[in-house]
Amino acid sequence: MAGRHRAHRQNVRKFAKKATAFSAATATATALIGAAPAPEANAASVRAADAHLVAAVNQWPSPGQLPDVTAGLGTFGSGLTQTVLDAIARAVAENLSLAALARAAGMDPESLLERLVGDPNFLVDSVLGGLLGEVPIDLSPVLEALVGEIVTDLLLIPVLQALGITDAEGVTDLLSLLNLVGLDLSDPLNVGNLDIPGLNVLTASPIFTLLKLLGTDLGWAPSLPNSVAGEINGSEYLEVGAVGLLTTVLDRLTETLPGNPLIPQLGLLIEALLGDVLPDVTHLRVPVSVGIGMGAFAIATGYDQVLADLVNQPGGVNAGAGPLLGSITVLPMLLMLNPARPNGGALARFYPLFDLLGIDTVNPQTQVSSSGGLMQLPFGLSLGGANIIPVLIDVGVAYHPASDLAAWPNPFSLANNLMALVLPTYMLRGLTLDTVPEQLGGQIGDALEKLIDGKLALNLYVTLPSNTQPLLEPLYLISDVISIASLGLLAVNPVGALANALAPAVEALNNLGYTDVVRNPDGTYTRTLTEAGVPTPFMSFPSGINPVQVPFDIVNLLIRGFTKEFFSGNPTPATPNAILNRSRPSRF
Repeated sequence: MAGRHRAHRQNVRKFAKKATAFSAATATATALIGAAPAPEANAASVRAADAHLVAAVNQWPSPGQLPDVTAGLGTFGSGLTQTVLDAIARAVAENLSLAALARAAGMDPESLLERLVGDPNFLVDSVLGGLLGEVPIDLSPVLEALVGEIVTDLLLIPVLQALGITDAEGVTDLLSLLNLVGLDLSDPLNVGNLDIPGLNVLTASPIFTLLKLLGTDLGWAPSLPNSVAGEINGSEYLEVGAVGLLTTVLDRLTETLPGNPLIPQLGLLIEALLGDVLPDVTHLRVPVSVGIGMGAFAIATGYDQVLADLVNQPGGVNAGAGPLLGSITVLPMLLMLNPARPNGGALARFYPLFDLLGIDTVNPQTQVSSSGGLMQLPFGLSLGGANIIPVLIDVGVAYHPASDLAAWPNPFSLANNLMALVLPTYMLRGLTLDTVPEQLGGQIGDALEKLIDGKLALNLYVTLPSNTQPLLEPLYLISDVISIASLGLLAVNPVGALANALAPAVEALNNLGYTDVVRNPDGTYTRTLTEAGVPTPFMSFPSGINPVQVPFDIVNLLIRGFTKEFFSGNPTPATPNAILNRSRPSRF
């Protein structure tokens, strides 16, 4: 589709694909029946030679390549439906107050809100803070493109380092940048009421809709692509003049170097002499967009409309002359449980079908883009033009069908997805950020390679692994009830021990339903979680899995699991009690 820059999968010989697909598809069936015919020798040799060329066996074209068989009717119908739903959603959100209804029923809406949200600092301390602090951003290339290498190295970087914004190399993180423009995530329930020029916080999700109905507006927008794109495109700019920019820097230096009388006097002198002479330097806005579930889908798939509207922004082709350096839109997109995630999103899994209907269901591959301007600068920026700097961060939870749906009809994986949807309490037993640096490492490396080629792009995907399998959650919940009823006095909880004994084999069977599964030397099957940004439709299969070996590994894992839990004298410690912790957020 227009405006899209998507990664293309490598093509592999047709026979090799079929051989590997057959092997992956029969892996789970082999485990069920306990036997399978040995693959032909030539097929095995082709698989060994070619399977390493692709991360998955995928017979489908990349998103946006299939024709719209509806001749535009699908797109028109989608737009019309969104217009109607937007009107309904806004009418309900603006005129219905659950808080008033709660008070009328004698309930305390503030207490209800606190129970729904939990610890108000959890969002920043345990999720956003920990994740955004892991995202390094090198400002040097952008600054060098705007003012040159010498000014950047000798002036700007030392000043930014003195202010505590970057290190000596010009590297900062996304959380620091958001704080710099005034977005204080330490008070997340009030971000929608910030009155900071240039900063617009936008949230989209049924969760945020419920909070708005309870009287807490966090920058709510309907969870629809057109609605979200309209809110972003309409965000106001902070008009930065040369004098204002200089005095702001001097004010910050005054805070950093207190007691120096020359700095305030210099600011007054600059304002008096140059206040009516120097033009605006740039127009800046930061529409921070946060989406969960269908809200994340709306933000992701609405990005193309934001990109298309760049021509109408200050300095754009249709907007005429703009400020000296043009306009800059910094667009952080924080997506959670996103159905548009390229590899795992519940709607993105079926993008070939939606492409035929003319409907986009896959995350964009964003990069710095511009429209108009006096001259083209490196990394996609334009001097005097309209520039957009997107930062896409997509966070998913392992096995949840919204963002981690199985890639092929593995019955265990699909049942696991269903249980994750029905009993999300498995998340309360532990999610972890421990693998975030490993997951981000390759993606940041890819971004640096693109930077060398003159493209500035930051599209980051993180999948939070769970400590337990959703398919075993019924056993764990029964174990929780037994633990509560026995006051925790049982030396061994038999149901919990049974779940732990089954866990290694169940985890292997579930992981075989994904394309990023690998077999380890000890016979376990784990996932790399490093391919979330690669478009992978349903009916894609893992490569390099030997179906003959699977049933033996599964039996081995069962024997080892029961031995450890019941006969080794060293069973696995009990998982956190999800019933007791149901009103508290999971610990990361």
